Amino acid sequence: MIEMIIAIGIFAVLASVAIPSFLHWLPGIRLKDASTELLSDMYRAKAEAIKRNQNVVVLFSTVSCSPSAPDGQGGYQIFIDDNGNNALDGSESILLQRVMPRNVALCSEGTISGDTGFTSRGFPIALNSGDIVLQNTDDRSYRVTLNVAGNISLN
Repeated sequence: MIEMIIAIGIFAVLASVAIPSFLHWLPGIRLKDASTELLSDMYRAKAEAIKRNQNVVVLFSTVSCSPSAPDGQGGYQIFIDDNGNNALDGSESILLQRVMPRNVALCSEGTISGDTGFTSRGFPIALNSGDIVLQNTDDRSYRVTLNVAGNISLN
């Protein structure tokens, strides 16, 4: 019985030390996860545009991140642009819709602030290239960059 109490006490001390450190890492983990998810979704949008031989639009909903990022705001939608107006109206099929996780915001400070997307050849619609910024509440950020050739990268 005494050994059991000692083991539980040691476990409690270790948990009280480890949990605050883990909680401090969470905003960075969520930021990296959201950034790689956006990168993956952009590649998916490009592949869908080529596969369907239609424009696929990525519509961003951004927030201001200065002086600091708001907690879990912003998001994006990916849809098939049936009528070529780059706007989401009643006829388009939404492929994907995401909101930013806790501690992460999709910032309007990037050069892509509204929409972009891909043509049936995998190039950005109207050559709307640039970057979108994701920032966490610890003021760390990542940029997902789309260039005029349709290449997507994470910085």
